[in-house]
Amino acid sequence: MTTLRFYASEGALSPPASVNSRACRLHAGQGRARYRPARFTISATVLAMMTSDSLLQMYDAQMRTDAEVFDAASVTRIGPTYAALLTSTQRGLLTYASLEGVSDIDALINEVIAHYRQVGSVRSFEWKARGHDEPADLCERLEAHGFTRDDVETVMVGDAEVILDAESALPEGYRVQRLTSREDVYAANELAARVFNFSDERRAEYAERQTRRLWGNNTAELWCVRTSIDPLTPDQMVCTGRIEHIPGTDFSSLMGGTCLPEHRGLGLYRALTAARARSALAAGKRYLHADCTEYSRPILQRAGLQAVTTAIPMIYSFPAIKAAI
Repeated sequence: MTTLRFYASEGALSPPASVNSRACRLHAGQGRARYRPARFTISATVLAMMTSDSLLQMYDAQMRTDAEVFDAASVTRIGPTYAALLTSTQRGLLTYASLEGVSDIDALINEVIAHYRQVGSVRSFEWKARGHDEPADLCERLEAHGFTRDDVETVMVGDAEVILDAESALPEGYRVQRLTSREDVYAANELAARVFNFSDERRAEYAERQTRRLWGNNTAELWCVRTSIDPLTPDQMVCTGRIEHIPGTDFSSLMGGTCLPEHRGLGLYRALTAARARSALAAGKRYLHADCTEYSRPILQRAGLQAVTTAIPMIYSFPAIKAAI
């Protein structure tokens, strides 16, 4: 069993360089050592951050099957996998709790590709691998079949009560609010598109698409932090994030966190996380889950979430079909 070191100075899960370059694997000598983020060698300063196998097992059992694709347009079972068509039907997502028992991984990969190719309207799909998945060379096998790796994210899980215990007060002039009007939901999505530096055209398309998806969705909530420069100026939305209460599980998922650069470092996103943790408990959900970028990961770690593994999006794109002239 390979151990990893959790570097407090970086506030991040930092495997050796050979792991970073290959996203999820570590080779040592002539043998093969598996990178398992659920095992850490940690210093005393981060002892409280130690994750447990039980959280990872709960995540695998509850969050990697039909729960991950509950809002998809359709789902097809292919062996142990769930092959989903997303609402737009132009993108797909493949997930699974485990590939244990699959005797021929390459045959399964070919079957999945053939399934999405047969749909016709799918431009690309994501095979969502995790850093502790078997077989150990899964990512390399997928690449051999034409997949490319997207940015690796850290999967974090934590008890919502722990998040509330770490809650801190907002600076003066800021307040947290749940968004309940379509106009506000659109404004929040437009803010996110601005933070992502989308073009004007793509910004409007993104905001409208996300608003259609979230408006009227009774499992999702959008929250924001507002501030007012002076009493005569309308409140300005400066930080946003959503939460989705996953049906049939003990989990709610934190998603889509954004904050304007000039308002960062003030504890706004942490306060937004606490508000969403309170919402999860009110919905009967005990645990929070998030797939984190390098930016949100340190904040959620300080708030009480624990790194349990990594998510490696493996993307397969179909060539565009040109219309006949």
